[in-house]
Amino acid sequence: MAYDERDRRLIIFGGWNNGWMNDLYTLDVSKIVGPSYAITSINPPLGQISGGVEITLKGVGFTSNNIQVYFTPGNQITMNISKLALNVQGNWVSENEITAVTPDFTVFGDKREAVVQLTIAGGDLTTTFVDYHFFLDTIPDKTLCYGPGVLQKMSTKEPVEFIIQARNVEEENRTSGRDQFQVTITTKEEEPVEIPCEIKDTDDGKYYVKYHCDKECEVDIKVQYLDGKGRWQTVRGSPYTASFSSETEAKANALTGQAVVKSITETIAKMQGSFKETSEGAKSAGKDLNDVKTLISVKDCVEHVNTEASNITLTLDQLYETLAYLSNNGISKDKEAKQTQKLFNDWTNLKKIAKETKKEIQPLVENESKKNVQVIGKFEEQLKGYITDMKKRDFYKYETGKQQSMTSIQAVKDDIASFEENLTDLGFTANKFGQPDLVNTSKG
Repeated sequence: MAYDERDRRLIIFGGWNNGWMNDLYTLDVSKIVGPSYAITSINPPLGQISGGVEITLKGVGFTSNNIQVYFTPGNQITMNISKLALNVQGNWVSENEITAVTPDFTVFGDKREAVVQLTIAGGDLTTTFVDYHFFLDTIPDKTLCYGPGVLQKMSTKEPVEFIIQARNVEEENRTSGRDQFQVTITTKEEEPVEIPCEIKDTDDGKYYVKYHCDKECEVDIKVQYLDGKGRWQTVRGSPYTASFSSETEAKANALTGQAVVKSITETIAKMQGSFKETSEGAKSAGKDLNDVKTLISVKDCVEHVNTEASNITLTLDQLYETLAYLSNNGISKDKEAKQTQKLFNDWTNLKKIAKETKKEIQPLVENESKKNVQVIGKFEEQLKGYITDMKKRDFYKYETGKQQSMTSIQAVKDDIASFEENLTDLGFTANKFGQPDLVNTSKG
C-alpha cells in the first residue's frame, strides 16, 4: 500500500500469502486529508455587510497560483463549492499569508456569518476553515454624538471628551469598531482656529473624541464618517456647538461629571414642557377650526412636529445614550431614565396626534388656500384700480395749489400705508398656507 501525495489517494496492490494477484486498487482520501494547503486564521474576523474590508488569511502551503477565497453563508463547512458561495481573488504574500478584500454580503439576506475556505490553482477547497462575521454598515444619519464635549459652558482648564455612537440602518448600536471617522473642531471667532483632537476606537461601536479648548469661546464640531464608497458623510446633528468658560471648574469636563447630569435634567424639563404645549396645540378637539387664526395655530403645531422630528429624535437618543453610559459607569439615574422613557412614549403619541390632526384639517387648509387666491386677486384688482384712479387726480397733473396737493398726497400716503398693512396680512396668511409667491405681483 502506498500514498499518492499529488492526487491524495491510497494505492493498494492486491495479493495473498506472498502471492501477488496482479490487481490494483485506489482509494480517494482527498476529502479526508485535504489539499496540501490549509487555512488557520483570519484577521479581522468581522466586517461590514457591504464588503470592501481587507482581510489577512494565515495558514500553510500557500503558493502564488490563482488563489480563490470562498465565503459560504452559515457556519457549516462544505467539501464542494456551494452555489451560494461568494468568491474573491486572493493575493499571495508568503507561504503562510494571503490577503483579500471581502465581497458584498447583502445577497446573503438575514445571515450574519460565513465559512471561509480557499482553493489554489483550481484545486480542492481546504478542509480547514475560519468563521467570518459581518454586520450592518454604520449609517451616519443614525449615528450620534453625546457627552460634555458637545455641551455649553465647559471648562477651559482641562481637555474634554464626547462619544460618537455608531448605529446601523435599524438604529441599533454597533458593537464593534474599525469605522473611520474624522472630526474637525474650529473656534467661532473672526479668525477661526482649528483645535486638534484625538479619536479612540474602543472596538465596541463607541469612539471617544478628546480635545482641549483653552480659551473662552464657542466651537463648531464637524463629525464625518467614511462610507463604503469612500465618501465622507456628515453624522447626524453635525456640526455640533460647544462653548467654554474659564469660570467653570475643571472637573465639569468629566464624562460622568455634574455638567452632564445637569444637562440631562434641563433637557428633560425642556422637552416635557415642549411636548405638553405642542400636544395641546395640535389637538383639534373643542377648537373652532373655521376661524383662520385658530386653524393656523393648529397647523403650526402639526408642522412643528414634522419639521423638528429629526432634532427631537436626536435629543431623545442623546438622553438615552448618556443615561446608559452613566449607568454602565456605576451612576444610577433611575428617575431620569423613567422620565426619558416617558418622553419616548409621549413623542410617539405626539406624532400620532399630529398625523391625525393633519388629516382632519387638510380639507380646511385647501379651502383657505383657494380663498387666499381669490382674496389676493381682488386685492390686486383694487390696487390696480387705485393706481389708475390716482393718475386722474388734480395733483397728479399739477392743477392744484401747493397746500391742496400736500393734503392730497398725505391722503395717498395713508391709503398706501393701509394697502401695505393689508398686503402684510395677506402675505402672512398666504405663507402659512404654503403660498408665499401669491403676493409677489402686489409687492411689485
